Amino acid sequence: MRRLWIAACSAALSLVPGAMAIAQAPACRVDVWLAQGLETNSDGAVLIEAHNRALRDRDGHPSMLADMLTPAAQRSALTGMDLPALLGQAGSRMVLHDGPVDGTTAPAPCGGALVLQHIVFSHNQLSRTALQGIFAWRPYGGARPFTTLVSTPLPHFTIDADPVSADSALRVALVRNLEQFAGYAVAARR
Repeated sequence: MRRLWIAACSAALSLVPGAMAIAQAPACRVDVWLAQGLETNSDGAVLIEAHNRALRDRDGHPSMLADMLTPAAQRSALTGMDLPALLGQAGSRMVLHDGPVDGTTAPAPCGGALVLQHIVFSHNQLSRTALQGIFAWRPYGGARPFTTLVSTPLPHFTIDADPVSADSALRVALVRNLEQFAGYAVAARR
């Protein structure tokens, strides 16, 4: 009975054009490991490199930035992107992972892992505000990994902005950072 079922399924697949090719195609995958959340960095003439200070107000309460670019927000921002194509892996499936790289995900036969190591809201007196990202691309199959810092200026962003428009601006900047990073990663392979 089981052999009959398998034969019937195989016959059905052979009637669908391209079904066997799809079933036999390699399962290329781009694993994207999301950052733990937004970090901040502030520096200036008096305040020199205060890490994550902007995530809390003067009384120690969480600021508006504390709830922005969480893993869920990153997931939402990346959903519309074709990151595999931007990374030169067109046709690969994108899989988003929360949390740090844990080593339990088996590499695919092709594709790679994109790790969003740090997403930093940077504010200083000279260059104003920017969203910076430290990202790493680790191709499966032994190719050389690539890591760099990218930055998108936020010239009109203020910490006291409307939370909805601030959140939108940071998500757009994250997408621009990833587009910029992908361009660098592809160029580094040439």
